[in-house]
Amino acid sequence: SQKRHLRLHLGPCRFLVRSDRRLLRRVLQNLISNALRYTARGGVVVGVRPRGRSLRLDVVDSGIGIASDKLPRAFEEFQRVGAG
Repeated sequence: SQKRHLRLHLGPCRFLVRSDRRLLRRVLQNLISNALRYTARGGVVVGVRPRGRSLRLDVVDSGIGIASDKLPRAFEEFQRVGAG
């Protein structure tokens, strides 16, 4: 992302997570790489917040987002909803 001068900020995290390491890595890689791919300028912030006994993972970017009519399908397995 050097060409576009994007910023990637990883927030601090002091939490211990029990998870499938490979699956968690794949999910994070996918979310972060998509955020970077569809962000023309600005940046991406990755953070973790406690939610009761669970954790919430946020990947926030300044990209164009997903069209509202595509949102219902966005998190279905093996879906590609396209840009915009």
